[in-house]
Amino acid sequence: WKLYNTESEKHDKALVDSWKGNTDSMLIFAGLFSSIVASFLIETYKTLLPDSGSQTVALLTQLVAQPDGAAVAPSQSLAQRNVSPRAIRVNILMFLSLFFSVTSALVSTLIQQWAREYLHYSQPIAAPHKRGRVRAYLFQGLSHFQMRRLTYAVPVLLHLAVFLFFSALSEFLYLINVPVGGTARYCIVALLAVYTALSILPLIVKNAPYQT
Repeated sequence: WKLYNTESEKHDKALVDSWKGNTDSMLIFAGLFSSIVASFLIETYKTLLPDSGSQTVALLTQLVAQPDGAAVAPSQSLAQRNVSPRAIRVNILMFLSLFFSVTSALVSTLIQQWAREYLHYSQPIAAPHKRGRVRAYLFQGLSHFQMRRLTYAVPVLLHLAVFLFFSALSEFLYLINVPVGGTARYCIVALLAVYTALSILPLIVKNAPYQT
């Protein structure tokens, strides 16, 4: 039991340190990326708001067209503004990108908390045989509930958030200028192709270092 406890303590400490290192980098990236997405979302949501300048011009046009002394009632087109489908897509993609980014930060924080608690409770001050059984029981739960796979989900959420942001950015640039939006879209397609190739390559070449 003493040998088991010594080796398991080394293994658990290395495992928790690796999780902490990975989640620390994810937390930093998620925090910076979320602030960038939020700043863009502040600008893109304005495309969903009514254009007060256009409404004023339309109302003045109706006023000039009315006979003298006649009351002017706002038309239905003034009360409701037709928002372009592209603007709706931009805001949906931006929101989803922010949501996945913040979710990845939350999951990273939870993983760090659970890892600290596991390391604390798996090495109690007790007799060697009791300590070993407690550790084996907790490690079995760690494996049964797929804690390691949960740590792999954090970068997946961040990668998804990045691609959603780039998609929203290209759509937003399309609203402003078509050539600029088209250039952004080609860049996103190229990045997605490279990312897909790097993801598939380790399945074909076993010693490829690109593990996404």
